[in-house]
Amino acid sequence: MLTEPSSLPPAETLAAWKALGVTGPIRFVGDGAIRYRNTVESELGSPALLLPEPPPLAGFVGLIAAEYSERAVLPHAVVPIYVRRPDAELARSRKMTRA
Repeated sequence: MLTEPSSLPPAETLAAWKALGVTGPIRFVGDGAIRYRNTVESELGSPALLLPEPPPLAGFVGLIAAEYSERAVLPHAVVPIYVRRPDAELARSRKMTRA
């Protein structure tokens, strides 16, 4: 299941997934997975798979493309989806509000 990107806090994200009926296994990868390990494990329990290192993504991308072929695009058409402003913009905003 694919959901829209969000920038909710971890506990709220997990609650939203539960409300959608998302079931496991759910893989969590990266520094956020490590940082919020306790939250993920307490909210989800056994469906949560926390991977210490990112796996090669090509296989996962292929599986997603196969399942959602209507959303697939050519490699040069892939664009990132940012769910929050870049750190540089956030720092600039903080700096301007202090002045």
